Amino acid sequence: MALRESSLVLLDAFHDPELTKEIESVIHLNRQVKSIKELKLRRAGPFIVGILEVAVDGDMTVRQMHIVVTELENSIKKRIAGLRNLTVKAIPTP
Repeated sequence: MALRESSLVLLDAFHDPELTKEIESVIHLNRQVKSIKELKLRRAGPFIVGILEVAVDGDMTVRQMHIVVTELENSIKKRIAGLRNLTVKAIPTP
């Protein structure tokens, strides 16, 4: 177990299935999100940082996409203790 954790740190990776499921459950509460394209998390000292890409309706305005991104970022940060930074990107899809 210690070797696996050390290997993940060296690879700049992070493996916590429960945390990932919790974040995904928050994302799925937003009806504007069609799907999750990518969710990457990693440790940065005592904190967690991440990148999230979600698919949204391609007919959304930039303002609507910004609202979705901001809502996701805020709701996930409120729910996940230790999440320092989350970059959220909305990908318009047909």
